[in-house]
Amino acid sequence: MPGNLDNKAAGAFSKAPGPQAGTWLGNAGLLFAIAVIGMRSASAAGLDVSTELTLTSDYVFRGVSQTMSSPALQGSLNVSHDNGFFAYVWASNVDYVADGAPDDGAEIEVDLFFGYSLGLSDRVTATASWVRYAFPGMQDEIRYDFSEWTAAVTVDDRHSVTVAYSPDVFGSGGSSLYYSASTMFELPANLELALELGRYDLRNSYAESYDHAAVSIAGSFEALNWTLAYHRTSNDAKKIFHASTVAPEFVLSLSVSF
Repeated sequence: MPGNLDNKAAGAFSKAPGPQAGTWLGNAGLLFAIAVIGMRSASAAGLDVSTELTLTSDYVFRGVSQTMSSPALQGSLNVSHDNGFFAYVWASNVDYVADGAPDDGAEIEVDLFFGYSLGLSDRVTATASWVRYAFPGMQDEIRYDFSEWTAAVTVDDRHSVTVAYSPDVFGSGGSSLYYSASTMFELPANLELALELGRYDLRNSYAESYDHAAVSIAGSFEALNWTLAYHRTSNDAKKIFHASTVAPEFVLSLSVSF
């Protein structure tokens, strides 16, 4: 996600025209359909399909607002198989343009995920995945689309470390590395407390790196799930992104699953 880059960083988006979002969406959508059909053929009984709808006061990605600190409506379709393979598509409204800046055409983000999880023991799981971030409707001279590879190790379904690599982050022509560690604890009244620390290394693309942290508490009421999170991002992010999108803030999210 571009995350409202300032004029300096936005100029890097036009280094190469690259493939259009529609082409990627069409090809990746076909792969998604093939993956679903393949998993159904393997064993219909082992296939799990679910959807989720979320309303959030701000869409924050790695410590940076993707909606200029405005609300977002998000949805996902998730497919997984008991053999470890999974795929899902996720979408959200976005806004990367500050008041008075030229329109980039980005209003929707659509992400396509494919991956595999392997149980290394009763407590430890390793996961590898690929994701394509796509932004339909972009201006011809601007490109945000990019792909990312991710590896993660999770212990007891609560404590995890993650490393992600992109060869062309934000369509800039430069690479990125992202590192994060997270942990989750059970609280009374069926509440959960989660902590996350991350570092986004963008030195090969925007000559900067930044750190971010988040603490959240989550619970549910009937079929409604809720999360209240506090995000804090280092000032180094302001050298890459619009300053207003990296301010400390509380974010409330409400979701339902089907």
